[in-house]
Amino acid sequence: GALSYEMSEYEIAQGYFSWLCENCRYDNGNVTDSSLSHTAYGALCRGIAVCDGYTGAYNLLLKLEGIDCYALFNDKHIWTVAVLDGTEYHIDVTWGDQYGIIDMSCFGMSEAQSRAKHAW
Repeated sequence: GALSYEMSEYEIAQGYFSWLCENCRYDNGNVTDSSLSHTAYGALCRGIAVCDGYTGAYNLLLKLEGIDCYALFNDKHIWTVAVLDGTEYHIDVTWGDQYGIIDMSCFGMSEAQSRAKHAW
């Protein structure tokens, strides 16, 4: 019960960000292109993912809440851009998950802050 009807889109997105960081771990193993770690299923059902799995799961959760979002990527990484309460934010759940510590600096970034973390 971390979500409620009274919450703003920003608060809902932050709740899912924290939940996914707490319930999924980065797959440091031998990840192939066909690995489930690249899917939302891997993140949500197996609790293990790489960046496209984290992003796919997060975007699915946001879209189920009616929140407009899409994936943005460069040649090495993928993250989320979402419109929360009328403002566009960059959100990187993968980098937010720091092995038991949630790095909130990866949530709610402006485009400039995101560009400082991710070249694209």
